[in-house]
Amino acid sequence: MENKQQQKNPGEVSLKDLIVKSTELFSELIRQKLYIILAGVIFMLFFGIRAFLDKAEYSANLTFMIDEDSGNPLGSLSGVLGTFGITQRGKNSLAKLIHLSRSRNITEKALFAKTEIHGQKKLLANHLINYLDTLDQWNSKPWYNFYSSRDKSLDSFRFKHSDQNNLDKTALKAMKNLHGVIAGNPQQDQPGMLNGTYDEETRILELTVTTRDPELSIALTNQIFDELNGFYIAKMTEKQSVTYRIVKEKTDSIKHQIQMKESQLARRDDASLGLYSQTTRLGSDRLRKDITLLTMALGESTKNLEIADFALRNTMPYVQTIDRPVQPLPAVKKSLLKNLVLGFLVGIALSALIVLMRKLYKDATSQ
Repeated sequence: MENKQQQKNPGEVSLKDLIVKSTELFSELIRQKLYIILAGVIFMLFFGIRAFLDKAEYSANLTFMIDEDSGNPLGSLSGVLGTFGITQRGKNSLAKLIHLSRSRNITEKALFAKTEIHGQKKLLANHLINYLDTLDQWNSKPWYNFYSSRDKSLDSFRFKHSDQNNLDKTALKAMKNLHGVIAGNPQQDQPGMLNGTYDEETRILELTVTTRDPELSIALTNQIFDELNGFYIAKMTEKQSVTYRIVKEKTDSIKHQIQMKESQLARRDDASLGLYSQTTRLGSDRLRKDITLLTMALGESTKNLEIADFALRNTMPYVQTIDRPVQPLPAVKKSLLKNLVLGFLVGIALSALIVLMRKLYKDATSQ
């Protein structure tokens, strides 16, 4: 019987080798502990100073809720279904509202509203540009975007009017930048000033704008909500509004025709001086007959107008504001203690990684 001796493959690493290498690396960390701790202290000071010098931020929160049954023709049906445990939560409608609040249509309308901040009443867009200018964040490009040049036409740009349909190329570019600042860029994971949330259980929605200027935070939050509210109601009642407008125009037209016929009849009576010929009497009878028919049509049209008005009011959703932001807003700053601990841990981790990589490189080149 042959004795086969197993030979070690040069490419294999045994458990003993791993233990030895781990011990060597740990010993290297112990030998370099002063440098590692020093690096941790340096990073701790850096993070701490940055947190200490960082300015406070102010978040303006606005909460509201929507009575879906008031604007829903199936509202009574939903109530009946609820007694059997069948509920229609309308989650999609809440998510759509939050998405709408970040839309360019809503933010543009909000920014073109004149608002008084710090005693100055001007377009909210210009207030926001001035705020970004003080932070050196207006018309600035990220450090990593070195391959593109900065557009100097926006440096001193301010909006001169609020006509959304009459914006030149520079104004459109400025508005696009402001919209990005407010709504952010979800595709690049860049948060904006505006944040919207909703609770599925309570059906309460919340809009929050965070800036370093409390008055600007409040103004942006209120204006965005007002524009969102108006847009939502207009879209929910759009079909009923068109129907009401058509019926009202028809009713007004019938009233106008009745007034014209009555005026013609009165002029005929005045011209006859009480002496009626057959021709005059025939014309007057026709006018009276037309007035009678138009009066009947007016009654029917008035009834249709009342029905259209009821349908419009019944379809109109009820948006109820719960809490609007008011001064003073609580100031939120970065936690000094948290940043000190975080800085120390980051410094320790980075320096330890450098020490280990340096040790592995030395061992690899010495073999």
